[in-house]
Amino acid sequence: MSDYFENVVRKLTIEDVRILSWLLQEDATAAFKAIKRSIVFEGIKLSATSFRKTLSKLEAINFIGMVTSAKEHKMYLTKFGQQAVNKATQEVEEV
Repeated sequence: MSDYFENVVRKLTIEDVRILSWLLQEDATAAFKAIKRSIVFEGIKLSATSFRKTLSKLEAINFIGMVTSAKEHKMYLTKFGQQAVNKATQEVEEV
């Protein structure tokens, strides 16, 4: 199973890692710490299309979670997302 996780992490794009890293930096690591989608969008500075595509991908692979009970959706980094961003940045440092 760890081989699968490592393979998924290796396929992350720069945009994926930017969003995951930003959420980690902002300490959005649980549902009660979730940050509004619009705030993340402003902090990341991607095009709207790239941002939407990246969020869909990260949510599908369970690296981010969404809180949809509020008027505006909020997002947070899941445990898998935290592990992924740590592994991705660790691999970059080793190169």
